[in-house]
Amino acid sequence: MIDYADHLDMTRHRSWNDFLAIAPSRRLIFLTPRARNNLYEAAIGSDDILIRGRETSGVPYAVHDRADLLLALPMAAAPRSLNIVVTGAMAPGEALRQTSGFSQIAAAQQ
Repeated sequence: MIDYADHLDMTRHRSWNDFLAIAPSRRLIFLTPRARNNLYEAAIGSDDILIRGRETSGVPYAVHDRADLLLALPMAAAPRSLNIVVTGAMAPGEALRQTSGFSQIAAAQQ
């Protein structure tokens, strides 16, 4: 059990359609190595939702049509992609940087 679980605001949706019902007007950004757009060159808004898939298979092809933007993390040429945990930290970190989220977190801690 993770020791910070009590501090998470997490919702588990029963299905993809149930998830879409709560975010009909929000922009969905998928993180995928198949993307041509670079995470660090994209503008991310505070209402955007970042979605990453499974480490082994990525975001399912069946939901790609719903993506408003596909983003990849820049990497040197290599046979492997970054670990899902690493991308799971880098992308939200960039989103927080762009939306002044780190400042909001710091202010809340004071």
